[in-house]
Amino acid sequence: MERVIANLVENAARYAGGATRVIVDAGHYVARVAVDDEGPGVVPEEREAINNHGFIATVSSWEEACAFERNPAGVNFTIDTGMGRMGITDDDALGELTAIAQLPNVRIHSVSTHLPSADEDSAFTRAQLSHFSELVASIRSALPSGYKVHALPSAGVLAFADSSFDIVRAG
Repeated sequence: MERVIANLVENAARYAGGATRVIVDAGHYVARVAVDDEGPGVVPEEREAINNHGFIATVSSWEEACAFERNPAGVNFTIDTGMGRMGITDDDALGELTAIAQLPNVRIHSVSTHLPSADEDSAFTRAQLSHFSELVASIRSALPSGYKVHALPSAGVLAFADSSFDIVRAG
């Protein structure tokens, strides 16, 4: 755990270019560590290549989505449901996604979360999936169509097939 936290802080210090905040939240069965920084997401010099080659960029803010206007592949909007490293907080997700949906030249390809321990901690993963399902219901109520939802990586496909949403990330 010490090395994981050190890596998170080192990456934030290297790429964020500003203030970095580390949040540790210890629960009964799980500890959540989050690093909040002002990093650029995808660095500007890589954005053009993503747009030109039709890759789907993963974003978690309106500002990041603006960098991928006119990308024919669209953007994947990611929500942090427990990883603490990638995605917008669940409290801010619906508002931010609604703002992104208003951008005339940004297509939302998908909405996702990441399951960091799908192959190690089934109770934590089930809690994440349950929470994400609730978020997805709210999102689909406000923004009903035009995008896919995904959460399951390879380990998740094997262990949690009942929570597959629209697409999976096997491989």
